[in-house]
Amino acid sequence: MNELKVVVPSTITDEEGRILIYYLIDMTSCFAKRIIRKNLPNNDETKEYIWRILQAGITNLMK
Repeated sequence: MNELKVVVPSTITDEEGRILIYYLIDMTSCFAKRIIRKNLPNNDETKEYIWRILQAGITNLMK
């Protein structure tokens, strides 16, 4: 959560917040399915990779 606070500004509007929440839920569930189906390994490297993708998406949504 602390990492998320760094990426998302505190001046975010309600509409932008909903978009970010939907993005996070959709993307994390997508990656969770891949890990459960063993298409991706469940290790720290994968978690870092997923976080970088989520962070990049959040950054682009905030532009």
